[in-house]
Amino acid sequence: MKQLKNFTPTREKTARVNTPPQDTPVDTQNVEDMINQRQNRTEKELMDELMANVKKSKAEGCFSESDMLNFKNTVSPMLTSEQKKKLDEILDALR
Repeated sequence: MKQLKNFTPTREKTARVNTPPQDTPVDTQNVEDMINQRQNRTEKELMDELMANVKKSKAEGCFSESDMLNFKNTVSPMLTSEQKKKLDEILDALR
């Protein structure tokens, strides 16, 4: 069995865990505006809109896993633990 007491993870591997890509910044004010515009919609209305947008993006070839991760990392600090769980479920369904 390998000895792990001297194991040191490389900076490259640890730096990428749960960090958004640096080349695609997210405008947090824009995200907050989008949330405010949709706050009175039902969950079904929101899911229908989201699925339509994802379907369109995939058809156009511009759906990006890294953009999803970037979005998640941007909005997660604003969410409760229950909302974070729901977001994870939604993102898993979109993949």
